[in-house]
Amino acid sequence: MSAPSNEQRRTLILTGASRGIGHATVKRFS
Repeated sequence: MSAPSNEQRRTLILTGASRGIGHATVKRFS
């Protein structure tokens, strides 16, 4: 893995956060 883990970690956190927000929104509105 020669890619910077810092950027990869940031992407993972962003994806996880957006997914969690989506789940919370769905639960709240359904």
